[in-house]
Amino acid sequence: MDSEGLDPKTIRNLWGIISLIWAAALSQKYIDSALPKPKLPRKLKKRPKFFTLSEVAKIVAASPNEQKVFYWLAAETGLRAGELAELRLIDIDDERLTVNQSVWHGKTQDPKTDNAVRTLALSPQLITLLWEQIARQKAKEHDFLFSASTGAPWDMNVFRRRKMRMLLKSLGIRQAGFHAFRHFNVALLDSLCVPLKVIQERAGHALTGSFTLDVYGGKPEWVGNVEAARKAGIAIEQSVAKAQETEPFVGLTAVKEERLPMAKSEAFMNK
Repeated sequence: MDSEGLDPKTIRNLWGIISLIWAAALSQKYIDSALPKPKLPRKLKKRPKFFTLSEVAKIVAASPNEQKVFYWLAAETGLRAGELAELRLIDIDDERLTVNQSVWHGKTQDPKTDNAVRTLALSPQLITLLWEQIARQKAKEHDFLFSASTGAPWDMNVFRRRKMRMLLKSLGIRQAGFHAFRHFNVALLDSLCVPLKVIQERAGHALTGSFTLDVYGGKPEWVGNVEAARKAGIAIEQSVAKAQETEPFVGLTAVKEERLPMAKSEAFMNK
């Protein structure tokens, strides 16, 4: 398998299945000896996929209406896919957004950790887009911020396959999932000199990795959250404007806003 070029992780997974089968056969006396363990290839540590600021700008600039709102929201907040899917209109209050629940395997559930229940400040640029989206959803009498024709939340796996994958291909951006926005968000805030504790709070992470900050840091003041949103909003707005000036984006909005099916049993990327 190694000589045929299979991925080390694939080889190790296949070995694990073979080992289980062999162990079952040994316990039932179909065979009389254990299977010697081969030298398995080392798993290569892969760098996480993330978008750059210019790539996010192209994605936002080339997207119409609610898709534009969705991508900007994902980039500025770094919310997980399940958290984005479960957002309701009542979760947007003036200039802030509250994450209360998530979607996993098509079912509503509490977020993965206590820290994941959080409130994020929003930039003025994003607030404008969100209120336009809220108006569209209210006109349809839907409760979710992004919904299928039935009123149920988007199936994020379907959205990724039918919309995001096609858009990335048309823009010449390498394929990645929703988590790439989350990586981008943390990197962006860090580059804008946002304090680590504020980044942790907005991302919904349990720990910063720093003993001093985690034990003695305390909870950041709300003004820090607001400033982080302001900086992120300006950075994204300026990059989108630059992308619109330098890129034609002709025909890209032909990636139509089809009505997506409701969330079913497919797993959401919830990390």
